Amino acid sequence: MAVYMSAGHRRRRTVVIIVVAVVLGVAAGFALGRATSSGVDDAVADAKDRGAAAVAALSRLPIEYEQKAGGTGGETQRKLLDSVDAADERLVDAFAAAPWLTRAQKRAATSAIASVRAAVRDVVSPQEFESHIDEATKAIASTFGIAVSSDLS
Repeated sequence: MAVYMSAGHRRRRTVVIIVVAVVLGVAAGFALGRATSSGVDDAVADAKDRGAAAVAALSRLPIEYEQKAGGTGGETQRKLLDSVDAADERLVDAFAAAPWLTRAQKRAATSAIASVRAAVRDVVSPQEFESHIDEATKAIASTFGIAVSSDLS
């Protein structure tokens, strides 16, 4: 025996089921989106990692510079300038990952890279070059809040 249900009752039941399904779908989508999205901590960690990559690129340069000064290893001024440019590109990449940094905050690191580039062009002593590298790595580390060893040798 079939139970009679009026058309209005069926419509209300259908609307209620649809509303409940939409609410559950939105809630599930919101929860899933929150769980899988990157947050501020992820962005900061990414910027720090990229800043550390710039520091690492600079940290290799004193060895290359000494090889050039000693005439060993096949290092040339052009290769050294290319290495400085690569470190600078990594710094620009790190700045792109940290849009919250102001121009003033970026200035020390940018100036320090320019100082390293000038030291390569001016053919300073290896000790002076290493001090430029040390200043640059400290400036980048300070800008991104990363720890860096003060002894690069």
